[in-house]
Amino acid sequence: MEFNVNTRNSTKIVKVDNTSVQPPLKKRKLTKTKMSDLENVDQKPDDYYDLYSRQFYAFGEKAMNNLGKSSIFISGLGGVGVEIAKNVILAGPKKVTLHDTKETSLLDLSTQYYLTEQDIGTSRLTVTIPKLGELNPYVELDSLSNELSDDLDFLANYDCVVLTECSLKQQIAINCYCRANSIKFIACDAHGVFSYAFADFGEHQVWDKNGESELESYVGSITHGEITEVNTLNEQRHGLESGDTVKFTELTGADNLEHTSENPVVFEVQVTSPTSFTVDFDSSQIPEYKTGGIITEVKQTVTYHFKNLTDAINEPEIVFTDLAKLGKEIVVHLGFQSLYTYIDNEGSLPRPWNQEDAQKLVDVAKSLNSEKRFIPENEFDNIVPTLEQLSFTSQGGFIGITAVLGGHVAQEIVKAVSGKFSPLYQWIYFDFTELLNDEDHSPQGCRYDGQIICLGAETNQRLRESKLFMIGVGAIGCEMLKNYAMMGIATAGDGKITITDPDHIEKSNLNRQFLFRDKDIQQPKSETAAASVLSMNPSMNIEAHLDKVCPDTEDIYSNDFFIEQTVIVNALDNIEARKYVDSRCVTNGTPLLESGTMGTKGHIQVILPFKTETYSDTIDPPENDVAFCTIKSFPGEINHTIEWARDKFESMFVVKPREVEKFLRDPQKYIESLDGNHPPSIGGVKTIIKLFNERPSTFEDCLNMSLKKFYTFYRNAILQLLHAFPVDMKLKNGEDFWKLPKRPPSPINFGDDGATFDFVFHAAALYAHLYNIEFSDWDINRSIEFCRNVEVPPFVPKKKNFVTDESLGKNEVEEEVDTNAYETACNNLKELYNSGGLEPFTIIIDEFEKDDDSNHHIDFITACSNLRAINYSIPVADRMKTKRIAGKIIPAIATTTTLVSGLVSVELVKIIADLDIEAFKQGNLNLALPYYGISEPGPPIRIPIVGDSYYTVWERWQVDNRPDITVEDFCSYWEEKYNLEITAVFYDIKMVYVPMMPLHDRRLKDPLSKYVRKYTDAPYADLIVTYADKDTGDDVNGPTIRFWME
Repeated sequence: MEFNVNTRNSTKIVKVDNTSVQPPLKKRKLTKTKMSDLENVDQKPDDYYDLYSRQFYAFGEKAMNNLGKSSIFISGLGGVGVEIAKNVILAGPKKVTLHDTKETSLLDLSTQYYLTEQDIGTSRLTVTIPKLGELNPYVELDSLSNELSDDLDFLANYDCVVLTECSLKQQIAINCYCRANSIKFIACDAHGVFSYAFADFGEHQVWDKNGESELESYVGSITHGEITEVNTLNEQRHGLESGDTVKFTELTGADNLEHTSENPVVFEVQVTSPTSFTVDFDSSQIPEYKTGGIITEVKQTVTYHFKNLTDAINEPEIVFTDLAKLGKEIVVHLGFQSLYTYIDNEGSLPRPWNQEDAQKLVDVAKSLNSEKRFIPENEFDNIVPTLEQLSFTSQGGFIGITAVLGGHVAQEIVKAVSGKFSPLYQWIYFDFTELLNDEDHSPQGCRYDGQIICLGAETNQRLRESKLFMIGVGAIGCEMLKNYAMMGIATAGDGKITITDPDHIEKSNLNRQFLFRDKDIQQPKSETAAASVLSMNPSMNIEAHLDKVCPDTEDIYSNDFFIEQTVIVNALDNIEARKYVDSRCVTNGTPLLESGTMGTKGHIQVILPFKTETYSDTIDPPENDVAFCTIKSFPGEINHTIEWARDKFESMFVVKPREVEKFLRDPQKYIESLDGNHPPSIGGVKTIIKLFNERPSTFEDCLNMSLKKFYTFYRNAILQLLHAFPVDMKLKNGEDFWKLPKRPPSPINFGDDGATFDFVFHAAALYAHLYNIEFSDWDINRSIEFCRNVEVPPFVPKKKNFVTDESLGKNEVEEEVDTNAYETACNNLKELYNSGGLEPFTIIIDEFEKDDDSNHHIDFITACSNLRAINYSIPVADRMKTKRIAGKIIPAIATTTTLVSGLVSVELVKIIADLDIEAFKQGNLNLALPYYGISEPGPPIRIPIVGDSYYTVWERWQVDNRPDITVEDFCSYWEEKYNLEITAVFYDIKMVYVPMMPLHDRRLKDPLSKYVRKYTDAPYADLIVTYADKDTGDDVNGPTIRFWME
């Protein structure tokens, strides 16, 4: 089998071998150490943090350790079971045992992506186990193929038992055993367009209910009385809820409220407003509050008491998933209980779309309901259609639905064994009945039969012939490609999938981007994913590119390319790229599916031409930058010190060396630029002079440089700040200058803290790399001994101004330039150059790279940040936290990406099937709670023109069949139609006609195309036109005008 891989400059053929056979499980040898082989849970494999880093940021070390000790039993390897198993194995428990007794059938192939037509009639377990074993070599994988009997004692070895494709009788028996032995229990399944999950964790303790960082805010005031009310400083929102627990620190006054090691007091809050709350404490008997204070949330352990399965069936507590279907959950609950009874009675599932079998299921439900009273008897007839839909589709399967359920249940397993996040209590139901239609749903004897039962033959064929462009092949992208394979996207006719991603595979990707393996590291993501997914469905027509989608590649991804696509799917990880793709879809009227995840949180958005709002309409505005003076002089939290340290790294090892590199590339040109119209900055000129004069030649020189930087940053700069703003300084109103959130700093000397050694050594190592100096025989201890013997000059105060305006961001502070100083620096550089004192040398500049632990980048930033935190009495951060913040790492886990990809796939079917807008869904979710905020998409935003007229961003006024229209007639047309006077016509940013410009009136009699053709040879041009209301003279909005010239 072959597929084309198109890069911008080449095309090559990648061959995929489908004939390889994995050895039986008992003979499989893994070369890496399993977690179970390690002596204790604190011992980690060498690449543990590389592999799990993104998940680590979502779960934390305690949860990861609990997970790493756990053993999981999963029964059933159909579409749901394999999705759960895949996600759990990627998460990294100690052991997973997979149980299955069935042979591969044609219906499995719609959802079980490790099975193919060649496997029909063979054991699902035998085929699937080796492939799952490739996902995570640190997980011990075991199998069980015999039927589950009454002897369940083997389950005592597991922390969590998960059942799929299991009878209700067996579920109840195993649930009873699990409760008696304190084993967490989950049952779940998907039938057609319906699915469910049930959890029983017995008595279960949760030590972190939501996974969020502890909330923190500053105290503004505390009342003195029997009821103590706390207000935040400057009306800062505290984010607390009634019942939360807080502690107070760094208070002046109100002594008994202060949390100390001797008095570890905490308080439950009752929220009175977003900026205030009360605590049940009589403060009238203690000293009054004066100033300062930090409010910090203290997370409390929560205990859940679960019902057993039998009781929970009769008294169900159900988590809502779809705001438009409130109340329907109990109907589906009745439906599934009836379906299990039907299976017991008939020995099989109802036949697809068979009315006789559907009636039997309805009869069972009616009898069961008369006993359980889930639905009022006089309303039973209203629920019959839903029961029939369950019967009609129960043998079917759709990958979008199994992905949603598999992602959710896998996260519940993590909760069960880790104690982190709020568990499912106790039922959740998903139904996607909006996918059903009047098409022929009869199985056709093909691999898509399960899908045809759910979606219909015509929709199935549309999927196969669709053209899809997906941007990004990361975690969501890998999951989506797996879904496309199961759905048969681009497997017939002119169907085609185009994917693009310029990135290469890294170790940290393997924890959630399940199409990749160790051997693929440093290979292109798009090519590797395309080759991998073809093993799931060799009929796919897929083309892999390595390009960014941006203005520079519009020759590849042109308007015609966008117009040709059935749908665009975003699998991107940054807002700017998403906005760009969104704008291209708006311009070309192409549907877009947008989604994303951050840890346990996810979102999905459907963007339909002329029917919905766009991505750009709905994104939150960017957060305000932290004030420049806060980062520069007055940090109040660890984020501030990490940002400062990150800036120092960039300045010392990238920006300033880049200026030297620029000089070294062409010294004569640089010297000449000093007298040009765009001369370099004074900082750049001084940097060149300084680095040439002080360039190190030995590692000892590097240590001297780094020690000098240490004293500049952590002693001299602090003493200079205190010289300008003494600790006892008062403001004009009499208040202390140094009060929270401003913290008075104190200087540090070399040796005061271990981080001082780290800073000097890692800074010296970075200098050595920069100047190509060997230092392999130096370690941190030898470096410390050298630095102890270095004489450090005393601090001498200077005249220096500090920025204190908190309204200014980092990019808003203008550098003051002393003209005389600049001229002196330029002359000094010229003299050095003319005297031959600037000998060329090699400089090696590395951009910041967070995921290479050998390059000293994160080590330097951690030490740099923590020393500044010590300066300001801020709690320090460990290396992992520093890496996350400095590297702007987004926590990511396989469970959320799997679930989100499932929801996207459901909406993809609706787009390709051309369903009405009422059928579409979008929203946000958080698996940590668990919470689903799913609802219908919002309509396009209306932009007023004049009077009652308006337009949306989707609309485009057009001028067609008039390629020779003059500029004058073009302007007159809009004046007559809307009473609008055109004030300017642009193509992109280029002027076509601006009445106020001199000589532009001469263009009125000329064809408009004469001036547009200067900028484009396309058959049409989208013109940006500005208007004024002729009656009022006010500026008026208007849509883009597409002017056809052919």
